[in-house]
Amino acid sequence: MLAVIDNVIHLKKDTVPSELLDTVRSELTVDNPAYHQMQMMQYRNPKKYQFARMPPSTITSYDETSNTLFIPRGYRSRLKDLAVEHDQSIDWHDNTIKFERIHDMTQSSSVTLKNYQRRGLSEMVMRGNGVLVAPCGGGKTVTGIGILTTLKQPTLVIVHKTDLMSQWKDELDDKADLPCSVGQWGGGVKQREIVTVATIQTLIKMPPAELAKFLGHFGCVILDEAHHCPADTFMGIMNLSPSKYRFGLTATPERKDGLEELMYQVIGPVRAEITDSELVAEGRSQTCEVVEVETKFYTRHTASEWTKLIAELTNDGDRNRLIVNSIVNDWNEGQFPLVLSDRVGHCRQLQTMLRGHGMDAQLLIGAVNQGERDRIMSRARQGLVDAIIATKVADEGLDIPTLSSIHLTSPTANKANTQQRVGRIRRPVPGKRSIVFDYIDLRVPCLARMAKARRMMFKRWGFSSTKG
Repeated sequence: MLAVIDNVIHLKKDTVPSELLDTVRSELTVDNPAYHQMQMMQYRNPKKYQFARMPPSTITSYDETSNTLFIPRGYRSRLKDLAVEHDQSIDWHDNTIKFERIHDMTQSSSVTLKNYQRRGLSEMVMRGNGVLVAPCGGGKTVTGIGILTTLKQPTLVIVHKTDLMSQWKDELDDKADLPCSVGQWGGGVKQREIVTVATIQTLIKMPPAELAKFLGHFGCVILDEAHHCPADTFMGIMNLSPSKYRFGLTATPERKDGLEELMYQVIGPVRAEITDSELVAEGRSQTCEVVEVETKFYTRHTASEWTKLIAELTNDGDRNRLIVNSIVNDWNEGQFPLVLSDRVGHCRQLQTMLRGHGMDAQLLIGAVNQGERDRIMSRARQGLVDAIIATKVADEGLDIPTLSSIHLTSPTANKANTQQRVGRIRRPVPGKRSIVFDYIDLRVPCLARMAKARRMMFKRWGFSSTKG
């Protein structure tokens, strides 16, 4: 079997048994959850969705011509296994890009990695690709810096938010000794350096030829929050990158749409995982107490009418007063609350009500520009803010160690989102209690099922629970 590897794997079809080719095609074709979701919506509400455009029933991550099958690079390990199963050997022609080692590119002497971080670093460097899974507080960024300073390659770090770009630049300045300043490709700045942090939004705006040329300057690519990779934009970028080394960092590899398999196909499988118990044992994370606050909210709307249901829930006066009273009591007991809602209007309502109780509650929502977000977080770290109210913008990149409680005001059964959100309050601070306030709506069947799913998550994570 002849395979050429650069940005993707070029498998020469005339050198491969037909049954092996069929297996590869089959494994690189996955069911599209969006298709099945649309089918369900059409079944529940045929009048509304009968003319809706149907997404494809499957997603393929390969392409082919008459001579060549093009497959994602993360599939390399699996291809090797298939070759062995079919008594085949692979003649690899490696055209990936690797530069001369940059010897004055080192990790700062002030940084001492934990044993679990060194384990993760070693495994990733040895494999040359793949995903590192670590909970919030597990040191994904510092481990990523360890990877790039060990490989000593020109490195591109890709993030999906400008505040994460700023955080990476700050961490690189603090924890790496580099021969030049850290480059930035995003936020209105385009400055390429040996180590460059780029936003996905800036990269996707580049013409393909220009993007391919830009990516060719790096021997290593690190994708932060790699669970975003299955999105077409991330896949398109990674499939243009010829870098020798390709890594992903994430706290939650699971995706809401179930397409995390595509992430592994593009980046490689999970190579190392830092567990929650390791962080707790090392004093790097705190376990949480869960307070279940039962509401009296009721609606006749069902899950098939989700938009109407959530609109009614977020505007329910009794429920909102229950939430606000709980937050105020929490604050009066010395806690620093993070209040999360999926609806901007709901966030604004809660802010107004909390300010009526004399609390300085600050909003972190999409409409708040990056400069203002940075100002709010700076004040919060100084203890000058009483509460943070946020939408999903807080799921990733919110780094305020003193946050001590979280109020989950929006119903969800998504494990990844819940884990990300709860991780915001688990950073250890002397004397801190980490408390999760979970608002459960047992009078609405679909919301009750979500509450049960969250209760099971918390139990698996070792959290204690009480009734509020």
